[in-house]
Amino acid sequence: MARVDVIGNFTSDEVLVLQAVADGTYFVENGVPTGAVDGANVTFTLASNPNPNDSLKVYLNGARLKVTEDYTLSVSTLTMVTAPLTGSLLLVDYRFSPI
Repeated sequence: MARVDVIGNFTSDEVLVLQAVADGTYFVENGVPTGAVDGANVTFTLASNPNPNDSLKVYLNGARLKVTEDYTLSVSTLTMVTAPLTGSLLLVDYRFSPI
């Protein structure tokens, strides 16, 4: 097991990606999907396709959302049931394979 020390703070536009050497899996934590958080937009795009799909965890203002109840996923497109209000913080965690 490796240790990673992060010094400083990430901005809302930065994503921490760690590589698991053993199986080639990458992890995204506190990723910010692209798309306007403006109270009207319901479609957001992830930087990569979650693999497996059920590794995706979506958080809105710190509360974890539920798949099908709050959002759906199609490849790398996240579609919210209700548009997040302006100023809301939408974050995602997931695994993916670079291959």
